[in-house]
Amino acid sequence: MAPGWAVGVYPAMSARLVDCDRSRLRSTTYGTPGDRLIPFAEVTVADCEVPVENRLGAEGEGFRLTLRGIQASRVSMATHAVGIAQAAVDAAVPYAKERRQFGRRIGGFQLVQGAIADMIAETEAARLLACRAWAMMDRGDECSREASVAKLYCIEAAIRVASKAIQMHGTAGVSDRHPVERHLRDARMLTFTMRSTSSPRVTSASSATLPSSPPSFSAPAPSMSASTSLAPSAASRRAQAAPMPRAAPVISTVRPVSDPIALARLSSSDHA
Repeated sequence: MAPGWAVGVYPAMSARLVDCDRSRLRSTTYGTPGDRLIPFAEVTVADCEVPVENRLGAEGEGFRLTLRGIQASRVSMATHAVGIAQAAVDAAVPYAKERRQFGRRIGGFQLVQGAIADMIAETEAARLLACRAWAMMDRGDECSREASVAKLYCIEAAIRVASKAIQMHGTAGVSDRHPVERHLRDARMLTFTMRSTSSPRVTSASSATLPSSPPSFSAPAPSMSASTSLAPSAASRRAQAAPMPRAAPVISTVRPVSDPIALARLSSSDHA
C-alpha cells in the first residue's frame, strides 16, 4: 500500500490477469490523426472465466493497484510529450539556420530567435518535471500530484512547441515534407488518450486547495480558573440596562433624469 492512502477509503475490488484467448476476444482497430505507432482498438471479452490464481496482489487491492498504474501512465505520457517537444525543437533549429528570407537566414530575426528560446525553455522545464516524477516513483514515494502536474504541463508544452515549429516553417510546415506537422498531431493525441488533460488539472488543483482532513468548526471550551467569575460585572449590567440610541433616519432623494447631458452634469456636480 502506497504511503498516504487510508484504509477503507477506496472500494474493495481485485485486479486479475486475463489470458489472451482469441476465441473469446474481439477487437476492432480504428485510425487516429496522430500517434499512429500505437494501434488503438476497442476490445470486447465474452464468456471468459478468470481463475483466482490470476489475481494481482491481495484481495481488495485492485483499486489501489489501478491508481498506481495510472500514476505510472501519466508520467509515461509526460515523457512521451517531452520527446515530441524535443523532436520539434530539433527540426526547427536547423531549418531556421538554413532558410533564407529577405537576403538573410530567418534564424537572425529576433522574433524567430524568441520563438526558439521559448521552445527550448518549455522543453527543458517539461523534462525536469517528468524526471522529478520518475525519481519519486523509483523511491516509492506518493507522487499523484507530481505525476498530474508533469502530464498536464508536458503535454500542453509539447502542443505549444510543435505549433511554434510549424509557424517557423511557414506553409511548408503543414505539408508532409517536414515532420513538424506529425509532431503536432502526435502531441494533440496525448490530450485524449488515458483521459484528457482535464483530469490531471483537477487532481493538481485538488491536492493544493482541498484539506487532507475535514476541518473542525467546533470552538474550544474556555479554560476556567479559580479567579474567573460567571456573574456579570456592574459595568456590564449598566450597559445592558441603558437604552440603545435611535439611529437618525436616512432620507434619499431620487431625481429622475432622462437627458444624458443633464445626467452627466448632475454626476459632475455631485462629485464636486
